[in-house]
Amino acid sequence: MAENIHGMAELRRKLKAIAQKGARKAELDVGFFAGKSYENGPPIASVAALNEFGAAINVPERTTTVYRSLRPDGVTYNRQGRFVKKRVANVATDHVVPAHTIIIPARPFMRTTISENQMKWYADFAKILRDSSLDSKTSLTTLGEQIVNDIQATIRGWTEPPNAPSTIRKKKRNNPLEDTNRMINNVTFKVKI
Repeated sequence: MAENIHGMAELRRKLKAIAQKGARKAELDVGFFAGKSYENGPPIASVAALNEFGAAINVPERTTTVYRSLRPDGVTYNRQGRFVKKRVANVATDHVVPAHTIIIPARPFMRTTISENQMKWYADFAKILRDSSLDSKTSLTTLGEQIVNDIQATIRGWTEPPNAPSTIRKKKRNNPLEDTNRMINNVTFKVKI
């Protein structure tokens, strides 16, 4: 009989420790965080938000210089008159680019990932918690890695709406949310205990 009481006391102690361990406030944040930017460009989080929600960007009128290469006859252009880099050009002309609006369509990759995966994440988190003996930091880290992978998979598979024909020509492919891979490589998570 005393052995049973000792066992129950041990069980109560273990359950109390687990409850206290699980009762600590823990948070998992997943997404794009401050401090990461494109080279000489905007913050990655800003670009992700523009892609997620779409935007209309007003571009003011400006003057630009176009570089071309003339053949030795001085009349005919090389490369059918297509633009060349400044270092190989022998002709430069200035042109006015009128004010215009660039429309970036919404490509809600974050909201789509959440909508398609949240029930799976809840179920997986219960298993992850159990497997980690209710260690919140380990469990949230494992779940964070899974969510990051799911967001990256959504970005890689995104096709609609497609890029504009001019963007496809520039990128040489139609992956609306992929270009330099800076955005996809900066999806990350933070665990706060």
